[in-house]
Amino acid sequence: MEQSLQNWSPYAIEYDPLKAGSIDGTDTEPHDKAVSRAMQAHYEPPHGLKSKPERTLYVARFGPKITKQDLKEFFSRYGEVLSAKVIVDIVTGLSQGYGFVEMRNVDEAKRVVRRCSDVTLKGYQIFVDFECSRIMKGWKPRRLGGGFGGKKESGQLRFGGRDRPFKKPIVPNDQRREEEEPAAAAATEEIVVEEEEEEEEEEEEEGVVPANDRVLVPLKERSQIEQSGV
Repeated sequence: MEQSLQNWSPYAIEYDPLKAGSIDGTDTEPHDKAVSRAMQAHYEPPHGLKSKPERTLYVARFGPKITKQDLKEFFSRYGEVLSAKVIVDIVTGLSQGYGFVEMRNVDEAKRVVRRCSDVTLKGYQIFVDFECSRIMKGWKPRRLGGGFGGKKESGQLRFGGRDRPFKKPIVPNDQRREEEEPAAAAATEEIVVEEEEEEEEEEEEEGVVPANDRVLVPLKERSQIEQSGV
């Protein structure tokens, strides 16, 4: 595997439909038509919205009778809610089961995402994440073959989001050794140098002359010195 795993993350920083279609983000060819469609599709994020994307939450999987007032009351437990919206079908007017909630600031939005990993709203276990459409570079929504999450039954799972993070790629042993050996060698060299420096410091403290500074004395002269008690 050519890509280094040093900066690996279970969550996508930028949206890549090809990577999102792979459980470990390593696919080189699209495995379904929806991925191909997402790769070729152009998506224009919504404009003219009053809400700030960095503090807006995406809320999904709630019931058809949930209203924006229900969303406001629920998320008010975690901070001040500025606005809430339930997305409806433009033809039928029925709820699509997801919406958006804008918190007072970014810190409150982060707190909500952190605390709402397993919560229910009127009997429905909801999913909460940050809005992606206006923040994530390269974003493609589910209707264009992109998005995150999905169900196994559909055969169109998308990875890299909070719902289904990437799994860490399995690196062959040979390559792992190639990546680890240089780092291990450098670390060993540093340890050896540190040990040598420590030994020299200890010798200096004990009054031992370092090997490089020692003067060789002939055996005969050494004997005379020892006898004289010098």
